Amino acid sequence: MSDQKKGKLIVTGIGLIMILIAGLTIFVAAKTKHYTATIVEITDSKKKSSNGKRKYYEWVTVTYTDASGSERQAVNVRIKRSTESSLPKVGDNIEVKGKTSITEYNITSYIGTVIALIFVGIILVIRGLTYKPKAVSTEEPEAP
Repeated sequence: MSDQKKGKLIVTGIGLIMILIAGLTIFVAAKTKHYTATIVEITDSKKKSSNGKRKYYEWVTVTYTDASGSERQAVNVRIKRSTESSLPKVGDNIEVKGKTSITEYNITSYIGTVIALIFVGIILVIRGLTYKPKAVSTEEPEAP
């Protein structure tokens, strides 16, 4: 098998693997148990800037009912938003996930990952299937 065919096969394979991982990410997002939690206390708030982008963080205490029906409380659950006004207040509901370490459940992170993987995977598959090497000239250039 020529190096060009191996390259096409590798690029196409990587693209297909990325599309497969996107499908698995959708599966994981659908199967992730998450619960509606009520914020009972805001323990800390911070604003951080990097590369000209501001992010606002809150650490909160929440109560929620787990899958077994038990009332649970989680402390220091981090919430991240791009605007300060979108941070939740005491009494607001958020979605949380996890068993031992409770974190905020955010479906948009899954969606962003899936879109990126599918987009790049499709580009790689198309590029791998349609790649045609340029013909290499064996002629010597004419002397002036």
